[in-house]
Formats: sequence, structure tokens, C-alpha cells
Amino acid sequence: MSVYHTPPDDAAGLLQFGKSKDHRPDLRQYVQALGTLDPAGMPLVSETLDGNAGDPPMYRPVWRRMVKVIGHTDWLFVGDSKLHSAQNIAEIHRAAVMC
Repeated sequence: MSVYHTPPDDAAGLLQFGKSKDHRPDLRQYVQALGTLDPAGMPLVSETLDGNAGDPPMYRPVWRRMVKVIGHTDWLFVGDSKLHSAQNIAEIHRAAVMC
């Protein structure tokens, strides 16, 4: 998500400039991940991440948090094409086998 925000000069902060998917490099960005329990749509995990990093690494910590909340690894994890990186799939598979 892109936002209009001007932080103090000395603040690194969560809102950073990054590659803008909406072609607005002048706006700061952040990423919001949400894990829900269907069919109710009840939120289980919400993660706010800075917007200047690539998407693939953000999936692994969210997956680990969902495993802790749910208590097992037998559930459907849905993401966009960036979820399907070799590193993400390998780590999720390794962690699921070890649980």
C-alpha cells in the first residue's frame, strides 16, 4: 500500500520508499499480510512490514506465526506468485515435515 507520509528526518521507520506497483515512486509504502480462518474470515495473524523489501521473504515469518496460532502445519497457505520461490517452498516444506 502506498501512503502520503513525511516522517521526521532522523526516522528510518516502517514507511519506506520502494518499488511501486502503482507507478508512484514518490509515495512511501508498507506491506500488510493477513491470515484468516475461513469460512468465518476471523483474523488470526496480521503482520505489517516495511515497503522497501521484496515480497518473497515476508511469507516465511507469516507462515511461522500462523503455525504457532493454529498449532499444526496442516492448512492451506495462499499467496501470490512471489510465495512460490524455491527458498520459501523449501523452508515451509522443511518446517512442516519437522512439526
